[in-house]
Amino acid sequence: MVPAEKMGDHYDTIDPEVYNEMCFKVINNTEINVIAKLIAEGLAIPKDAKIFDAGCGTGLIGEMLHKEGYTNMDGADASKKWVEYVNTKGWYKVCEAFYLGMGVDEFPSKFKGKYDCCMASGVFLPNHMPASAMDDIHSCLKTGGYFITAMRSYLYVDGEKHGFKDKINELVADGKFKHHSQGEFVRGTKEVHTLFEE
Repeated sequence: MVPAEKMGDHYDTIDPEVYNEMCFKVINNTEINVIAKLIAEGLAIPKDAKIFDAGCGTGLIGEMLHKEGYTNMDGADASKKWVEYVNTKGWYKVCEAFYLGMGVDEFPSKFKGKYDCCMASGVFLPNHMPASAMDDIHSCLKTGGYFITAMRSYLYVDGEKHGFKDKINELVADGKFKHHSQGEFVRGTKEVHTLFEE
């Protein structure tokens, strides 16, 4: 397994277009649609809202929102290759390569306290972003801003070793987040690869 701090290097070896095809045909990555729809319709976040895509990958959610008229988005990803790819597309005003979760002091100050919404998809996984990345996400939001994410149900469990749910509970208990809503959706495919099962 690739160490978390080397995950950007791992994704640098994968062609962004190949990954995009895999997202839809193999992984059946439905959370990007769920998150984009929640922003545009469920929460009706204004089109001029300042949005940060934490772990933007190949910019799939950014592309969806851009098509919906959102033009004030920034992003970050651990993969330099994918950031270069995203920067050719014009979906984000600023997209930079760095790893979230190294401590709020290491999180670039130019991203702090300026976003109405932060979205994160496919990042809260083993050996990807640690739970501590949620501190970075909190630091980038304006007061009253939204944090929208999705994760696999087996990881969203009290006491689970990666601590994703525990971290959310901690941030709520500290008054940094207020739990707005929670939903379920199915992703994955049958009989393709055990890693991507429904």
